[in-house]
Amino acid sequence: SSWYSDHLTKYFRKNTPQGKLILRFSDMVVKELRRSDERAINKLKGLFDGVIAYSQEDAETFGFTYHSVGYSKLKEGLLTPKKQYDVVFVGADKGRIDKIRNAYNKFRSAGLSCYFYVILVKEEDRKDDGIIYADKVMPFCEYLSYENSAKCLFELVQEGSTGRTYRMMESIIYNKLLITNCPEIKETEYYKPEYVQLFEDVSEIDPSFVKKAPDNINYCYKGDFSPIRDLEFIEANW
Repeated sequence: SSWYSDHLTKYFRKNTPQGKLILRFSDMVVKELRRSDERAINKLKGLFDGVIAYSQEDAETFGFTYHSVGYSKLKEGLLTPKKQYDVVFVGADKGRIDKIRNAYNKFRSAGLSCYFYVILVKEEDRKDDGIIYADKVMPFCEYLSYENSAKCLFELVQEGSTGRTYRMMESIIYNKLLITNCPEIKETEYYKPEYVQLFEDVSEIDPSFVKKAPDNINYCYKGDFSPIRDLEFIEANW
């Protein structure tokens, strides 16, 4: 949806009249559109043959089609070795900095090594506490290299966000422990309590989960998240 424009849809309608145009949201509709009034939603439905939402709630609210986001495993050669940390978090503030900081302090107090890289934090909210408060988004391959070298990935989904997350898929594909407040993983065959710790409030997190984790982690990933599945879904529905 971030690439969508009236000019682009008109171009394709003119040059590929037999084609189907599908718009896909890979984030919350309100966040991507910057607005969610009835006029804007109806405009999308008029321009496209189908609209896919990654969130079941968004699909029901706006009358779109639900389908989770997809993910391809990156080739190992594109990743670089990083220092292995017990817990890694790379993300944006999005109004969560207090919760992110509380989780960081909880992990550190338990003796776990942490790499927390957070962008979009206001200057007045930054502290000299060990968290990296960055002004630039970390390049994707570098971000994934930190995750690939980590023992556990920490995830804190933003308020109102549901559906399959990239961090959830990354933990499964790269065989990493996951601490998350996103219950979507329970809907997959990969949910294993010894690999995944679910929480509702940061205070519920048990850092010993990381210390007691098995040495070898293997979700036995079967390629379910591949974008090829997305194409198959579009073919089946449109």
